[in-house]
Amino acid sequence: MQYCGTTWACDLFGVRPDILVAGKALGGGVPIGVVAARADLIDDAIESEPWNILTFMNQPLAAAAGLAVLDIVAEERLAERARDLGARATERFRALAQGSAVIGDVRGPGLFVGIDYVLDTGTREPATAACADAWQYAARRGLHRRLAVATQLLR
Repeated sequence: MQYCGTTWACDLFGVRPDILVAGKALGGGVPIGVVAARADLIDDAIESEPWNILTFMNQPLAAAAGLAVLDIVAEERLAERARDLGARATERFRALAQGSAVIGDVRGPGLFVGIDYVLDTGTREPATAACADAWQYAARRGLHRRLAVATQLLR
């Protein structure tokens, strides 16, 4: 959710969505899915018979978990923290890319940082083997532990 640097990704682009769909992270471990729509998009027939569009509804535990997660995200400023950490990470990856012939692009909002591995920066042909090698290199050096630490830093 907040890893993109805003609570909702649509906020990155100043978009007010007609329909917003959320799930998984919203429940903080409790299964939840949300479909939120502008009121004018929901006609009376759907409103009077919501079972037509929902598999599960009226789950107080899931609703409480979702509200608690949203409160924590706001109170602990997790989206802002992700934006700041992501900017630092992106800056470091871009500096690394300056000395690398295999990194074609570094981009992404917040902690959703994407790095393109390319065979040639001109053609931008994907360097699939180099990407796999980088992943194995990182895994051998404990990337999964560092990711777990980074996740804890967001809290």
